[in-house]
Amino acid sequence: MSYGALNRIDSAKYFIEQSVEIAKAHNDHHMVANAYFILGTIYSNTGNYSEAIRQYKNAEPHRKKIGNPFYIVADQYTLSDLYAKTGNYPLGIAAGLEGLEIATKHNLTLKFEGVYEALAKNYEGIGDFENASRYYQLWAVAKDSVYKNAAAQSIAEMKTKYESEKKEQLIEEQKLRIERNQIITIGILILFVLLVLVFMLWRKQLKLKQQQFAAQQQRESQERLTAAIVTLQESERNRFARDLHDGFGQLITALKLQIEKSGLHQGIPELVQHMHDEIRNVSFALSPQVLTSEGLTPALNELSFRINRSGKVLIRLQTTGLNGRLSSDIEINIYRICQEWINNVLKYNRATKIRIQLIDHSDELLLMIEDNGEGFDTSLLDRSKGNGWKT
Repeated sequence: MSYGALNRIDSAKYFIEQSVEIAKAHNDHHMVANAYFILGTIYSNTGNYSEAIRQYKNAEPHRKKIGNPFYIVADQYTLSDLYAKTGNYPLGIAAGLEGLEIATKHNLTLKFEGVYEALAKNYEGIGDFENASRYYQLWAVAKDSVYKNAAAQSIAEMKTKYESEKKEQLIEEQKLRIERNQIITIGILILFVLLVLVFMLWRKQLKLKQQQFAAQQQRESQERLTAAIVTLQESERNRFARDLHDGFGQLITALKLQIEKSGLHQGIPELVQHMHDEIRNVSFALSPQVLTSEGLTPALNELSFRINRSGKVLIRLQTTGLNGRLSSDIEINIYRICQEWINNVLKYNRATKIRIQLIDHSDELLLMIEDNGEGFDTSLLDRSKGNGWKT
């Protein structure tokens, strides 16, 4: 109808005809009848009454298949009016009377106005002024009745609409209250869940911190204990080495002098000298004085020299960046690690060459010990009880 209202008849016809084809394909009689009715209205509005009649007649069989008397009566008095406009008064009277019969049978009071008006025009056209006058009077009464009914219906509809809107407003207000309460409830639940989650996370973090603190305390305690043990061992080593060196060294020197005075020279001086050398070696192994007095590099050089002198293995020491002294704890620990490693290589690895590299970087001290031996199970390091690995 929009294209028809804009006088774009061709476009209206095209789309309505397309609708008719689609409706027929789906066996939709209601849509087909409405499409023909719209086409008839368009032609009627443009003055092409004969084509309008044809379109309304096309709608007629589909209306009857649907069987809705309201639309059948509307089509009949519309046809009756068009017949009056084209001078086909007998056909107009027949269509009008058919519509009147159906409207009366089904008590379609709203349709009487259109039927009476169409019949009055057709009777007037054939000169039957008596029937024309009668139907004009009936038309006037029906029109007034329709107006009154329409007014009463409008008032009733307005009242119903007002009550319906009021009821809907109350329902909407109730919905809003319910939604607001639901939102508040959900908000409280979400807040509660968040608080529980925050509390659980806080407890988890607290427990984790406590575990970390306990582990740190245990590590520090173990480190302090290990350091104390190492310090005590080193102290005992130093004391024992010093006593051994000073005490036995003096005794052996005195023994050598007595032997020389007594004139006993058959192998005894050499034996005494050998004893003196062994005591010095034991004293050095326990606590090299050069480590305390000169530092790590001279001590490792002295250790390498003594072991190389045995002829069992060749040790090469390489140091980089060690320009000054390190702390006594670090020097002692590194020395003991090297000493422990060399002893293990000599005992188990059957190596003939050992290379010790000590590199002092700005932020770390790197110790590398390599040998050409057979190797050993590194898991033994985890089970080792030697202080060289503990430190």
